[in-house]
Formats: sequence, C-alpha cells, structure tokens
Amino acid sequence: MAAAKKKTSRKSQKPQSIPFLPVAWQAFIARRIVDGTGLILCVSGIFTALALLTYHHADPSWNTAAAQNGFTHNLFGTPGAYVADMLVQTIGFGGLILALLPAVWGYKLMKRETISPLLFRIATGVLAAFIMAIAFSRIPSEGTNIMQPYLGGSIGNMALNSLSQISTPYLESYNHLIIALTAGIIASLLCLHACAIKKEEVIFFGKLVIHGLK
Repeated sequence: MAAAKKKTSRKSQKPQSIPFLPVAWQAFIARRIVDGTGLILCVSGIFTALALLTYHHADPSWNTAAAQNGFTHNLFGTPGAYVADMLVQTIGFGGLILALLPAVWGYKLMKRETISPLLFRIATGVLAAFIMAIAFSRIPSEGTNIMQPYLGGSIGNMALNSLSQISTPYLESYNHLIIALTAGIIASLLCLHACAIKKEEVIFFGKLVIHGLK
C-alpha cells in the first residue's frame, strides 16, 4: 500500500518548468509592452486629431493625387492629408472622437487602469463618432478650408437631413437645431463610456470647468 501511494504521489507531481527569463525580468518586459502599447495609442490619437484639425481642401486626397499648389498644408504632410480627407468626407469633425478614444485608452493603459470590455467600448466609440457627425452637421464650415458646407461630413449631413424630414411635423422649424443638440448630448455620453471615464473623473473635470468660468 505504501509503495502504491508513493507511485501515485510521484505521478501526481508535475515537473517544475524553468522560466527562460527571471520572473522580475518577465514582469519588467510585460510592463514595458503595456507602456509601449499605451504610447502608440496616444500618438495615433494625437496624429488623427491634428491631421483633422489641419485639413486643407487643396492637399492631396483620395480624389486628387497631388496638392493643387504643390504644397501640403497638413501638419503631417501627405499621410495626414489622406487621413483627414477620409474623415472630412465621411463623418467630418465627428472623427475627433476617433482621435480621442485611442489617446485616452493609451493614457489609461500607462496608468494601469482597465478599459475592458474593449470590444464593447470600441463599438460604442464608433457609434458616438457617427452620432457626433450629426451634431457637427449643424455647424457651417465657413471660414475653414473645407469644401463641404457643414462640418459633419457626407454621412452626418445625410443623417441630419433624413431625421429632420421625419421630425418636421413634430418639431417644425427648429428640427435641425433640436436634432443636432440631442445628437451632441448622446454622442458625448457615449464617448464618456467608450473612453472608460469614471464618474469621479467627470465630477472632477466638471468642478475644474466651473472654477475656470468663475
């Protein structure tokens, strides 16, 4: 019986695996990977935002292969011009949410804060960007270098016009304004959730804004 117990105990014991690197080194590398991922996300968000904000209709685009005057106005040159043109032609300045998301996610990763469930937050963020395009479709693009009449892009403009046609019997002449304001509020709330912003952070920044207005 004793011999049988010894045999079974020996079989139950698993051989200990020897790690390729010390545990401390593995933890260090894992932290640096997280930091690197966060930094990449932050840089990509800043790139997208600045590329969109420095958009110029004369820059290279998906419709024109070269700048009209031989000079690219976008801060990030031709790559930035293509990214900005894609956003301007589709969801307009609603694309600022798509720039904000990776920047905030990257910052939270470097602060070791959770952003899960990631797939749900990505879906929420994309939806927020499209809804924000509706809000920007009420803002004229006068005084900017954007050829479209409003800042919501083609998708935002079509969505706003479609919703205004449906709501005209109920909202009358204020339908565009009411829809745009409602879309802006909904998109902002969705963006807060997509960015994994906590309630305490909203209260903190709210107090900062109120203090700054005084």
